[in-house]
Amino acid sequence: MAEQSPKPRPVTGKWTPPKDEHARFSHTDGFNAALDNALKKTHWRSPDGKNEFENVRVEFSATVRVVNPGSIIAYVAKLIPGG
Repeated sequence: MAEQSPKPRPVTGKWTPPKDEHARFSHTDGFNAALDNALKKTHWRSPDGKNEFENVRVEFSATVRVVNPGSIIAYVAKLIPGG
């Protein structure tokens, strides 16, 4: 019997702006950095060797400091392999 690759596990990437500079960053840049960090951590392998995965769910979230005005203090991207 051929050895199967283990099912890929979800990975999470996070990016935190430098302290006291949260309001100076574009939210798009923050989420892009978090997604890049998640992609670097995948290390997923497929049984066919192509290492291409369809229907990967991408979830974005944030840690928000609620003050007036509020700000995002951490950007998060989670990659969940399709099943």
